[in-house]
Amino acid sequence: MARTKHTSRKSIGGKQNHSLGGKTLPYSVIHGDRPGPVPVSSSAMQKYKKVPLAVKSARVGAHKSTTKRTRGTNGAYMKFQQPRKFRAPNGTVALREIRHHQANGGRLIPKGPFQRLVRECTAEFKNDIRFRPEALEAIQLAAEAYSVDLLEQAQLAALHAKRTTIKPADLALVRRLRGEALFDD
Repeated sequence: MARTKHTSRKSIGGKQNHSLGGKTLPYSVIHGDRPGPVPVSSSAMQKYKKVPLAVKSARVGAHKSTTKRTRGTNGAYMKFQQPRKFRAPNGTVALREIRHHQANGGRLIPKGPFQRLVRECTAEFKNDIRFRPEALEAIQLAAEAYSVDLLEQAQLAALHAKRTTIKPADLALVRRLRGEALFDD
């Protein structure tokens, strides 16, 4: 499609919605009388009467918000602003989680699911193996340290490839450089 030049239109700010039930209001109802005759019947004027609007202000510094029309106690339409949902900039939530985990020092993997996984893996070799709580905690600590170190190295490999996203190839490369056996499942 060819690019065409468009002339800009003067706006006061924000999109103005001058419709009632999907029908557009006449120009004279929105802007008052303009020079020149505008044929509008009296029944149309009654149909599109201006109604009092009560605007509930959003919080200071908020972006423009959408409006919702409801009927007030006196039967007139009231216009209320609905504030937009706050959306954090990209990466903010991830940084917040990193700070939380660094300050917390707790477990990254929940204790119950990890314990079930360990019991499931050991059941392949022998049933009814009993673990002391300290042993399960040591296994979990070692597994978390290994996975965190592996992901750190994979992140460095991704950055070396001028990417920010870790790919399975990065994990495979790190394991290969470490000399670990590759398990093909």
